[in-house]
Amino acid sequence: MSRVSQIVLGLPTLPTEVEGAVQFLLRLTGAERVFAVSRTLPAPDGVHRGGQRAECLGRDLQADDVAALYREGTCLVIDVGKCPLSTTMRSAIQSSIAISHLDEFSVNGIFLHIGDHEILGVDEDGDPSTVGHYALSLTIWGYGTPAAPDLVWEAIQSLDVFHELRSRVESEFGMPDALFAMIV
Repeated sequence: MSRVSQIVLGLPTLPTEVEGAVQFLLRLTGAERVFAVSRTLPAPDGVHRGGQRAECLGRDLQADDVAALYREGTCLVIDVGKCPLSTTMRSAIQSSIAISHLDEFSVNGIFLHIGDHEILGVDEDGDPSTVGHYALSLTIWGYGTPAAPDLVWEAIQSLDVFHELRSRVESEFGMPDALFAMIV
């Protein structure tokens, strides 16, 4: 199935120390290298939208080198790819949630967006729709759509790996207005 589902943690504002936030999130993923990094060119309204022009900053980069690539007024898009966090999340989901609820959904990788951007979902007709505008997000994505999205999201939120992830992110950033959602 070609449809994508996402587990998203999003912040409405950037932390004061952006490079430190990027380093924290990359350490959280457990990745030593990232698949690809791009930076959007500034949009007239400052918000990154899917399909917006971006410059590729590199592929197969050391995770420790990525934080320095952020530039104010742009959105740094980090395709972490498969990493220890995505592998752990995938295993926990597959071992804890009935395949009849998951259907073809399976975690594939992680993206980080640093800078103003839209988080997109799809509406009832399958058309793109804006979930919200965020300044920083960690997206665990996978191909396929769960047969029972609400049950799957409820089950994911009860997983130890999700509790640990949420706790560490909340501890680092506070997150009073954060988005925690599964978008299908």
